[in-house]
Amino acid sequence: MFKLVFLFTTTYATIFFSETFEDDSKWVESSTRHDEDKMGSFVLTEDNKLKTDTDARFYTMFAPMTNPVRQENRDFVVQYSVKFDNTDFKCGGAYLKLLETDNELESINHETPYKLMFGPDFSCNSKSKVHAIFRDTQWSVETDAAILNDGQEHTFALVIRPDNTYSYYVDSKELHSGDIEDVWPLLEPREINDPGESKPNDWPIAQIFDVDDVKPVGYDDIPKTNVDFESMKPEDWDDDEDGMWEPTEKPNPDYTGPWAQKKIPNPDYKGVWIHPKIQNPKYVPNATIYNQVSGANVIGFELWNFDSGVLFDNILVSDEWSVDEL
Repeated sequence: MFKLVFLFTTTYATIFFSETFEDDSKWVESSTRHDEDKMGSFVLTEDNKLKTDTDARFYTMFAPMTNPVRQENRDFVVQYSVKFDNTDFKCGGAYLKLLETDNELESINHETPYKLMFGPDFSCNSKSKVHAIFRDTQWSVETDAAILNDGQEHTFALVIRPDNTYSYYVDSKELHSGDIEDVWPLLEPREINDPGESKPNDWPIAQIFDVDDVKPVGYDDIPKTNVDFESMKPEDWDDDEDGMWEPTEKPNPDYTGPWAQKKIPNPDYKGVWIHPKIQNPKYVPNATIYNQVSGANVIGFELWNFDSGVLFDNILVSDEWSVDEL
């Protein structure tokens, strides 16, 4: 049986934001980006979920956080649940944004800088991915959101830790983890290609022509077509008006196209040439690289949805990671 997963916090945790959508009193819609006829409005369902209910609309709505995010020597956790009421959903976003801004919520638009964008997104070619973007730097992890196609509610969570590591969870299952520095290009790389090295001009190629494969004698004399002797002169053909009638042509079954010499594996091939690396002199380690979201004081949605029927629930932003399954 499917399990709902909720993040809970201890008495020592700080809740930066929590929302279960008993009402939408915290939230303010923004329409500064698009024409009014292109804007959609979120609705609250009877079972307390926030829903996009109109196709081909922009959805923009933000709320002030209860406390601005502080990451100093604490975990940072963002979690929320998503469900596709429309299981034919193919195109649209279901991600959250966390921002630091003094602007009025009504004025927030796509040009307002954000600290973090996290969550599922489906492109119109039906491919999906999960964003985790700090300051316009997208993580290099390949992950998708295809799990939402089952029409069930799923929880997405990102945990950032003060030891500069991260974990990504779906329904409490850790799918990815590692060093922040390795998957977000927030710093100069530790190593760079050695500028003093280049691929040798005589580096062997993977395949060479087979010298034993020789073009057959007379190959170029094979015609592409032959006269179709079964073709008949039309009864209404007039030699004076139409000219002398000639039989039509048909493809020659003996013609197999232009001759091309076969290729074989090169016995001298050494594999793909790999550029030697050296230490990057511009690299500077940063022990506090985890501190990317501190100061965020607004949370919300800025989405384009071609397909409606996305439901959101159980948003929680905190500084402690625990999981309970019900």
